[in-house]
Amino acid sequence: MKKARDDEKCYTVKEVRALLRALDREEHAKLAVMARDRARVSANLDAGDLLNEAIVRFLDGRRGWPRGIDALRMLDQAMKSIASADLKHQNIVVDHAEIEEATHTERLANERGRSTMVDELHAERLLQRIVDELSSDQEALAIAMGRAEGLDGPEIRRRFNLGHKEYEAARKRCGRKIAKIVSEDDEHER
Repeated sequence: MKKARDDEKCYTVKEVRALLRALDREEHAKLAVMARDRARVSANLDAGDLLNEAIVRFLDGRRGWPRGIDALRMLDQAMKSIASADLKHQNIVVDHAEIEEATHTERLANERGRSTMVDELHAERLLQRIVDELSSDQEALAIAMGRAEGLDGPEIRRRFNLGHKEYEAARKRCGRKIAKIVSEDDEHER
């Protein structure tokens, strides 16, 4: 295990552990949303794995945590860095400013449209079912993620390096799986 940064400007590994243990449920929920937003830029990233990797990098000393910076901000920055490295590894060029803006706009829209906690939990459960169902089909998952970000077909094909036929086949699979889940959900709600 690498030694934490000796620099007095950064927390020690022991202090980082204490900061992470002090996170409450609300902060954990915010981190999960941040991880999901960061993981959406790549079909290779899982939100849970992304957050775990960010935490591990602080705990094993690979990444320093400057004193005075809150946990949510530090972990979000670490996840952004990991996601960016993954994109570079895939040779996909993504304008992070556009992703940041789209994510921010989506969050604002979600906050304005939130009617009740029950609706929010239902939507979260439904979204998780969709992601779980599509997780074994990376191309269909890429389509769903691209659509969720408001991308059109050509933009999705470029971002996820899909040919026209691959895109069309994945789009149809994605649509069928989502329609099935929504239909099952509607039947369950009746």
